[in-house]
Amino acid sequence: MHTLSLYPHQESLAATGALTADSTQEIIKDQADMEKALADRMSKRQNQLTANMKQRMAEKRRKKLRKLKEEHKTQMDTSSQTEGGFQDAEQLGPLADPEAIKELEERQRKEVDALESKLEAEEAEQIKEIERQVNEEHTKDMKKEHRDILENVSGAIREGKVDVAVSCLAFHL
Repeated sequence: MHTLSLYPHQESLAATGALTADSTQEIIKDQADMEKALADRMSKRQNQLTANMKQRMAEKRRKKLRKLKEEHKTQMDTSSQTEGGFQDAEQLGPLADPEAIKELEERQRKEVDALESKLEAEEAEQIKEIERQVNEEHTKDMKKEHRDILENVSGAIREGKVDVAVSCLAFHL
């Protein structure tokens, strides 16, 4: 997450005498507290969004794998059909081709692996998107908080109320 700094503005106000050194330090401390609270809030949000997405992906994985296994069973049953009905691949009848069954099993394993890889890639992409969204939201909120701080401090300084400016800042945070 990005951090934006008000420190240069605060130092500039202190250098011009608009803020005392103590007021500047208090503002810096309050800003750091605000930034930490915002970072904590964004971290919790990202964790919650990620947990929800992983839960949805797990359900999607179960459904897709179940459907694929059903298709595979149907294929296997058809491929291993004997004169007397259906058999498993280990007990093939005279009409079943053992090589064809082995090839089918290998193809089915590859299909399962491909599905797993596709779902893992999809999950990784969704995690990246969640991170991007949360970082964007964090930056936007941080800018807003900093703008509000500067407006409150500037307004109080214009009115000659440095203590009020610091109080406004503390109240805002």
